[in-house]
Amino acid sequence: MPEGTKDGLAGFHFADAEDRLSTVGVVVGLGSAIKLSSEDLEKFRGRRVRIVADADTAGKDVTARIRRQLASCAAEVQVFELAGLNRDDDLPVKDFFDATQIGYESFEANRDLWSVTDLNTKGDRIRIIGSRGELPPLPTSPPHESPKSHGFPVYPVSNSHELEKELEELAVRNACTERDTARQRRWRLARDLVAIEKRILRKLSLNEQIQVFDKWSYASRSYLDPKKTRDVYLAAFLSELRKVRVPTGEGEALKKALEQVWSYAISDLPELPMPDAPESWRRLAALHRELARQSANGTYFLGCRDAAKAHPSFNKDSANNVQRVLSQPEFGVISFVRVGDSRPTGKASEFRYLMPIA
Repeated sequence: MPEGTKDGLAGFHFADAEDRLSTVGVVVGLGSAIKLSSEDLEKFRGRRVRIVADADTAGKDVTARIRRQLASCAAEVQVFELAGLNRDDDLPVKDFFDATQIGYESFEANRDLWSVTDLNTKGDRIRIIGSRGELPPLPTSPPHESPKSHGFPVYPVSNSHELEKELEELAVRNACTERDTARQRRWRLARDLVAIEKRILRKLSLNEQIQVFDKWSYASRSYLDPKKTRDVYLAAFLSELRKVRVPTGEGEALKKALEQVWSYAISDLPELPMPDAPESWRRLAALHRELARQSANGTYFLGCRDAAKAHPSFNKDSANNVQRVLSQPEFGVISFVRVGDSRPTGKASEFRYLMPIA
């Protein structure tokens, strides 16, 4: 029950991304003054409802009014809280549309967004309304179990010791074993850490990063330049973490996907919804299909330069143009989860493959 048309589109976005368009409905209340009539209420009788309202005073007011009305007829009424969420640009989430601008880096703190259209989920941000419309308080402590979602192994609070141990092992494994190798070994460590961040769906805290560095620095101490202070090495390490574009393992995933795409006969390539679709377009669609097949959560990253490797006729610009065509509704091959940075060293675009993978 969001409060605007863009919020309604956000509802369809999540439902589509979570493959629930056929099982949920999106109802938009246009304005905070909305009040359900008796005829409106009958349409909700016996149904389960999840209310998502703007994270402001008006949003709270309309939520309180609607939840009391729905409690008298709906089988179950839930409220999904947006307050406290932040977009990828660090601005606060004010409405449901803003929630579409939260990337995977923030998922650890916002686990409920993994399945926002699944009314069976009962996370921290979801409250079940009583029969009289009462709103129970939010839980005061986080859950102690890791949710089952997308196949990612996620570290709950109780398993923080396991994460700490793994970080320490990476620091030692990437320590210098000879002189003049600090930069290369540190870069390998940075790629390993970014891979862990993607797997656990959150950024490592600054404290965690410094602890890893200290372990690495201590294990490497015999081979570091004595003229350089700890602070010099630390600054380089923290800077390099921000420059990683390809975490450990992702380069191999792309290589494997390209090898598979190049080996396909034309008949093995995805059929596109247009007559005589160019082979180059179909091979690029096949590359997206292979990357989606390797993905644990259905999304994957692909830069335009790597997309151009799908066919000899492509350059980065032509490949990017074809990707934009394939993302149009009439094609329905891929969707942009996040548009990549335009600079060469920026993040690649994140995609979701929409066609059948099998």
